[in-house]
Amino acid sequence: MMTITTRIRHLLLLLFLGAMHALSAAQDTGYADELKDFGVAPTDYPRTQGYGSPTPTSIPGAKVVSTQELVEMRKADPKPVIFVAYGAQGVIPGAIVAEGSGEGRLLGSDLEKFTNLLAKHTNGDKSRAVVFYCHGPKCWLSYNAALHAKAAGYTNVYWYRGGRDAWKAAGKKFKKPQEEAGGDD
Repeated sequence: MMTITTRIRHLLLLLFLGAMHALSAAQDTGYADELKDFGVAPTDYPRTQGYGSPTPTSIPGAKVVSTQELVEMRKADPKPVIFVAYGAQGVIPGAIVAEGSGEGRLLGSDLEKFTNLLAKHTNGDKSRAVVFYCHGPKCWLSYNAALHAKAAGYTNVYWYRGGRDAWKAAGKKFKKPQEEAGGDD
């Protein structure tokens, strides 16, 4: 017959093993599958349909950043300028809503709003680190926005592929957005 102490030890061992398994899974595919390879090839061109589908693990002309890397980047001086490519109600602290920036084709006034928003928040410094995110690794909006920033001449572009889902899975907090692109200025 097991004593209470032995049962507690068994329970603690099971909890420890479960935690180690969860940590191992997070290391393999990141938080919320942010590192998972869905077998999708990267493209130089923004996606114009099927925005809610699996994304590539890399992006031409930009760097993919994981949750842990973004946490570290946010400690830098100057901090990167973080943009969320959809109309979010809660954002990574300090992020700016750039609704519409992830559309496949940014033309005319939409393109002008996007480039003005980037210029405003980078003080016109196209070498300033800019990060784009959306819902997660099955969302093309931030991939597209990063490509648009690259096309606008920005040279230090990051794509946070894990996005909202990975940030939440990592236990990180959200805040109210600073402003929304396209709002009345």
